[in-house]
Amino acid sequence: MSKEATANKMGAVPVPKVMLNMRIPMILSMVLQACYNIVDSMFVALMLAGMIGLELLAKPLAGLFAMSERTEALCVMASRIIAAGFLFAGGNIAMQGIFQALGCGLDSLIVSLLRLCIVVLPLAWLFARLENAGFMIWWAFPIAELAAFVAAASLLSRENKRIIKPMCPRAFPIAPKTSHCFWHLYLVQ
Repeated sequence: MSKEATANKMGAVPVPKVMLNMRIPMILSMVLQACYNIVDSMFVALMLAGMIGLELLAKPLAGLFAMSERTEALCVMASRIIAAGFLFAGGNIAMQGIFQALGCGLDSLIVSLLRLCIVVLPLAWLFARLENAGFMIWWAFPIAELAAFVAAASLLSRENKRIIKPMCPRAFPIAPKTSHCFWHLYLVQ
C-alpha cells in the first residue's frame, strides 16, 4: 500500500473494517456532543433562573448588607434592571461558544467586546449625564446585552451560510425537502 493509501484508509480498506475501527471515536464524539448540549442548555436555564431569582429576591438580598434605605432602594432597582439582560447574556455566551467551536474566534471576540465595552461604556456615560441618572445608568447593561445578541445572531447567520450549510448536503434521496444536518434545527436560517 502506498503512503497516501495508508494515511487514508477510506478508499483502500473494506467498509466493514473501517466501520469497526471508527466505532469508538464516533461514539465518543456523540457522547461528548450530547454532554456539551446538556451543559449548554443548563447554562441558559441557569441564566433564566438567575434572572427570575434576582427579580424576586432583590430586596431580601440587598437587605443582607448594612446600607441606608436610599442605597438599598438603588441596589434593588439596579439588580432588577440588570437582571433583565440575563436572558440575552445567556444567549450571547452560548453563541460565543458556537463561534469558538466553528473556529470563528474573531466573531466571539466581537460579541464579547460589544457586550462588555463598546456598547455599555458609552451608554453608561450618556445615561450618567441625564437628570435621572440613578435610574437610567443601569439600563446600559441590558441594552448592551440586547445589542450584542442582535449582532451575534447576525454573525451566526453569516457563519451558517459560510460554514455550516456547506457541511450539510441538501440532496438526500429519502426526504429531499428536509434538512439532514442537525445544525439547521438550532441555528438561524
